[in-house]
Amino acid sequence: VSAPGAPTLWLGSKGARTPCHQDAYGHNVVAQLAGEKCWLLFAPDSKWLGAHRLPFEDSSTFTDMDPFHAEVPAESGLHVVLCPGDVLVVPRHWFHAVECISEWSLSLNQWLDAPGDTEERVHEAIARCLASPFLE
Repeated sequence: VSAPGAPTLWLGSKGARTPCHQDAYGHNVVAQLAGEKCWLLFAPDSKWLGAHRLPFEDSSTFTDMDPFHAEVPAESGLHVVLCPGDVLVVPRHWFHAVECISEWSLSLNQWLDAPGDTEERVHEAIARCLASPFLE
């Protein structure tokens, strides 16, 4: 297993959210350093989320549904609250939405390479080439 790039430090205040999305490649390992975050996780085949590529962001697929405000089908996902010292592994291609639920929060994440990532990076490079003219 290799780590493609440096870890990312995430600092947020109460109510800060990351919209529901799916990362194109890698497993995401998240360590909660301070505060608390709520994670909602959904399997890659969760079609009810309405996955799409607009707005276009390199290496991410967003969803029509906001699982924090939508009626989530029973048994369709996982609800996890990360507290200081907790570590979460988000498997490759799992959809996730995140919200800071404490006054402030600090976490660190690292993406780890997964089988199929090389092909996915080629796919993302082609998508970027096709989408770029329409984004200017």
